[in-house]
Parts: sequence; structure tokens; C-alpha cells
Amino acid sequence: MTRAFADPAAHGDLDRARWRELLLPALSGWRDGAGSGAVRLLFLAPPASVRAVVDIRESADRFDELYVRDLQWQIERVATPGVAVALARREGRPRRRDRVLCGQLESRLATSTVRLVDFLTVGPDREWSLLRRRPPQARVRPTRQGP
Repeated sequence: MTRAFADPAAHGDLDRARWRELLLPALSGWRDGAGSGAVRLLFLAPPASVRAVVDIRESADRFDELYVRDLQWQIERVATPGVAVALARREGRPRRRDRVLCGQLESRLATSTVRLVDFLTVGPDREWSLLRRRPPQARVRPTRQGP
């Protein structure tokens, strides 16, 4: 299987507005009623569609190695080209443990046929992407001016 969502930093071939258009409807009712720590997996397929949605019963608030393995297993079992993970937070911002979970899941899926396209923390009125990265910028060193 090819990786249809090749560039997670750019969310595949979708611009930010289109990406929000795709994911937010699948999160709209869930984001208001989900308790903090609830996890939803959104399985994605080209050209740009959510093919399946799975809610994880166990909260991510106290995750361990077994929890991460179980997430990986569930993601690879469905076997769509891409997956977005949504984690409910009342404040809509990630906690330190959310970043750790994202990093562990990202490294486990690095060799998988399923691309982790995005990892979002979502609240009632905002969402925060943990995978959206800025391209590295070259550091400019000031040149020394002579006297």
C-alpha cells in the first residue's frame, strides 16, 4: 500500500481550510460531549474523505505502553492510508503527556503502511494540531561590521 498522505506537515495535499472542512464535521458532536482524555480515530482515504470513525473507550489520561500498542494495533487493523487522532481536552490545548503520547504513536507508525496525518487536541471551541510543523528556517548570523 502506498502512502497517499505523504507529507504530514502539510496534511497530505490539503490546505489548512480544506483540512478543517474534512475533519471538523467528524468531531463536531463528539467534541462537546466527550470527557477530557477521550480519543477518537478518524481513518482517512484519498482523495479526501473520512472513511471510518472509531471511539476508544479507555481514556488517554493515564496511558502506558500497552495503551500505545493497542492504539497502533487498532490503527493498523483498519489499514486505511491515513489516520488522524483526536484527543478531547476541556481547554482545547495539549498537555505534556499528550505530546508524549503523540511522539510515541508517531514513532510506532513510522514504519507502518498507515500514515499518522494529524494528532489533534480538541475542546469545545478550539483545536490544536501536535503534528503541524513549520519548515526549518535557516539561522542568519549577524555579520560583523568593521570600525
